[in-house]
Amino acid sequence: MAHHTPSTINAFHWHEALDRGCICMKMIDQLLLQHPVISRNEDLLKKVQQARSILSDACREIASRSMDAEGE
Repeated sequence: MAHHTPSTINAFHWHEALDRGCICMKMIDQLLLQHPVISRNEDLLKKVQQARSILSDACREIASRSMDAEGE
């Protein structure tokens, strides 16, 4: 998949990244964590929960950094 890389990152880009991260977390919650293969397999459940936790941390950081970008 080819991307267009913007020459500058603005506040909209931060907001967009946060939105996409939140969508991914919602998908993990609804499509993976609730799936019986995941929910009934302790090892898989733990891995998916860890992935969601890492993504949640990234979203918090994006949100925090987006506040700084708003002033630019």
